[in-house]
Amino acid sequence: QIAAIRHNTEQHLRIIAGAGSGKTQTICAKAAYLVLMKNIRQEKIAMFTFTKKAKDEMVERVEEFLDDGKIKISIGTFHGIFQRLYKELKTKFPYVNSMGINGEDPIEGEQKYKRLLYTFIKRYRLKQLDENAGDKNLFEKIGYWTNMGYSIEDMEMFIEKHFNDLETEVDNPLSQRFKEMMIEFYETRKSQNIVIYDDYMINLLQVMKNDKEALEFIQQRFEYIFIDEFQDTNPLQMELFV
Repeated sequence: QIAAIRHNTEQHLRIIAGAGSGKTQTICAKAAYLVLMKNIRQEKIAMFTFTKKAKDEMVERVEEFLDDGKIKISIGTFHGIFQRLYKELKTKFPYVNSMGINGEDPIEGEQKYKRLLYTFIKRYRLKQLDENAGDKNLFEKIGYWTNMGYSIEDMEMFIEKHFNDLETEVDNPLSQRFKEMMIEFYETRKSQNIVIYDDYMINLLQVMKNDKEALEFIQQRFEYIFIDEFQDTNPLQMELFV
């Protein structure tokens, strides 16, 4: 643990150890070590985790190490930190508001998203795909495919390969109707500002890919990034780091 804490921070570090051996405690101590011993500004450190419970535990541990009032290290879930980053980006570059799907409340947005999605499922006659395409419904599948980095075209191809045979003798197969639905669904969500947490990551990624100034702003935002349970990152999250 001491070796990991003192490790040369100009190089990547991966900590592999069994459950309960103190990995999270070590990275919290390392973040404090950077602040106290290396004079790194807290605002330049980000610590990512996967659940609110884990985030709260990390905050508590870092506060114990630093013990100097409210900490300024960015500690949160992937969705939480990326949401804050995207809001910072919109403040600095207001034109970003016109890119992607925007909104203020992803919790309320998810409720509206589900209602709208099932209206579209009915309209595009995708009940077979929703109810019979494996152990996930269509809402869950779209979320999974999105986090796997699939585009709408990738989703269409996947459905064509694996699920089109749920129907026979149709002129407009499931995969084609799904693609048509997703295009209209996206445009409707954009016009009605129906945002969900995944949109913050997708928007951030698209802005970084298409705007050099925004990319530079994000790249310079943090100098040190810690990821608890790194092995659980999905392709969408990884692409944002790469």
